[in-house]
Amino acid sequence: MLNNLIGSYEITNKLGEGTYGLVFDGFHRVLGRRTALKILKHTGNEEEMERRIDLFIREARIVAQLKHHNIVEIYDVFFSEIGPCIAMEYIHGENLRTCMNLFETSNSQNIEIFGQILEGLEVLHNNGIIHRDLKPETF
Repeated sequence: MLNNLIGSYEITNKLGEGTYGLVFDGFHRVLGRRTALKILKHTGNEEEMERRIDLFIREARIVAQLKHHNIVEIYDVFFSEIGPCIAMEYIHGENLRTCMNLFETSNSQNIEIFGQILEGLEVLHNNGIIHRDLKPETF
C-alpha cells in the first residue's frame, strides 16, 4: 500500500479505482488544498507500462488546458517513487451510483444529470480524449 506522503501530498484514503489508476483523497501540505490524487497502476510488462505512462501524461496535458464546469481541473503532474501521479480538483459529493441508490429521481432530473455528463464527455472527445472507463462510480 502507500505511506501517507507522496511528494507534497498527504494521502488519507482511496476514493476509487479504474482500469489505469487509483484515486486517493489528498491534501497539498504547502498550498493547504484538498486534492484528488490519481496514481497510475503498474503492469508487469515494461513496454506496456511505457505506453500507459505516455498516454497518462498526454491526457493530463490536454485536460489541464481545458476549462469547463463539468471537467475537473488538473493542478499538477509529477513522478513519485511509486510512479506517475496527477493531482486534480477534489469534488465533494456522491458519485452517480450512490445517488441512484439513495435518491429517487424523476425522469427530468435524470435527463439533467446525463446531459451534464454528456456535455463534459463531448468537450473531452472534441479535444482528443476518450474516457476508457465509464461507470456510475466515475461521475
